[in-house]
Amino acid sequence: VESVKPKPMISAWLWLFLIAMIFANIGGNMYGPLMPLYLTELKASVAQVGWFFTISQIIPLLLQILGGWISDSIGRLRAIAIGSTVGVFVFIPLVLANTWQWLLLAEALGAITRALVGPSFDAFVAEHSTEQNRARVFGVTQAVFMIVSVVGPVLGGWLVDAYGFKVMLILAGLFYFVATIIRIGMAREAAKGHEANPQTLSLVSLKANLGTVFGMVMAGGVLTWILLTDGVRDTSFALSMNLFPLYMQDIGGLTYFQIGLTSSIFGLTMMITTIPAGWLADKKGERVGIALGFILISISLVELVY
Repeated sequence: VESVKPKPMISAWLWLFLIAMIFANIGGNMYGPLMPLYLTELKASVAQVGWFFTISQIIPLLLQILGGWISDSIGRLRAIAIGSTVGVFVFIPLVLANTWQWLLLAEALGAITRALVGPSFDAFVAEHSTEQNRARVFGVTQAVFMIVSVVGPVLGGWLVDAYGFKVMLILAGLFYFVATIIRIGMAREAAKGHEANPQTLSLVSLKANLGTVFGMVMAGGVLTWILLTDGVRDTSFALSMNLFPLYMQDIGGLTYFQIGLTSSIFGLTMMITTIPAGWLADKKGERVGIALGFILISISLVELVY
């Protein structure tokens, strides 16, 4: 009897998708952890850095639901390709900025990109997994994807120390451009197959989508609690992590490279723990992993203060 070869947990199509995500987010992680320092180099005060990140968090709130609706309507890979094309233009104000206010334009364009790519990324991974192995697939893909948080910050910090912000941003833009080419190619291929018949974008479908989301949020179920807990977590991160590079430079006396290296060590730790976290969710349920994660975050913030 001829044995049936088991299907790999990560398909070749999903691997190509991950490679494009890695190229794109290496570029993003080269400058993302150093953005507060770039703002101060462009003469922003600490208070203005805070305002910058407050505004940059408001913009995605207006776009995330729209991004998910577009992804559901026209297809995951089409939405990602459009978002990536917009993302290429993010690097123009980043490189050419001579005042920190110009970076708000980059953040606005970046918010459009994240709104289209973010929901589509998770949905694409979910569609390429089964109910039995979904958490493990997410764990493996997130671990592979987190290579970017290990490579990007330390590479960006070294380039800034050696050549300055402008050279680093140009190289980051090249990484993102390569990712965009791959994503457009995948979208063109998908348009010949499972994404061949996209839905028409209309105000009627948008209204129905918003009504469904609003109902799920206000129902008081799991989604409501996830949004509340994520809101608390994101607020705590916004109060600390966005200003943490300034803390490391002003209080710790670290160089750009050392700050990037610190961010890379953080990313490596996240990468190592993601696969066991997926296994834990499959075995014990998602609630256990979420609760344990919040406990560890609380402990880390207390240790940072003391």
